[in-house]
Amino acid sequence: MTPEPVSAGYTRLTGEHSRIHRRLLETCTAVHLSTVLTGTDGQGAVLSCVYTGRTWHVPADAVLLVTGAVPDDDLAHELERRTAGGGPAVHRIGDCLAYGTIAAAVHSGHLFGRELSVDLPDRTPYARDATSFEPTGPVLRGAPSPPSSTLRRAGT
Repeated sequence: MTPEPVSAGYTRLTGEHSRIHRRLLETCTAVHLSTVLTGTDGQGAVLSCVYTGRTWHVPADAVLLVTGAVPDDDLAHELERRTAGGGPAVHRIGDCLAYGTIAAAVHSGHLFGRELSVDLPDRTPYARDATSFEPTGPVLRGAPSPPSSTLRRAGT
């Protein structure tokens, strides 16, 4: 059940929608789109259409709520505010940073763990050879390209 007109709509952005929707249709007895839970009683759930408000009862032994496709980063923001003047760094990772797939959250945590003890400099940690291919002398239109000896490295 989802209030959205498609199942797992956010997975359209991740390329997983077709596979997930197909699996839902194969394994579930019913898929309720554009539907919200409006209540429960001792014998099941009361559902309603988000467009018409029409309600109906679905017999059920239990109701499992799966919620939250929005990052809950209030704690991270509060910690960032408290440590703004100094103190331990606060890093948001996984679904706290941006909602995504389980694989993306696991990767985010794994990557953070690998980089936790790495001192990341504010500069590129390797030398880069920047080369300028601008001629050092005058070049006339229609003249052949200057010989390579007149080319120079940037900064020289």
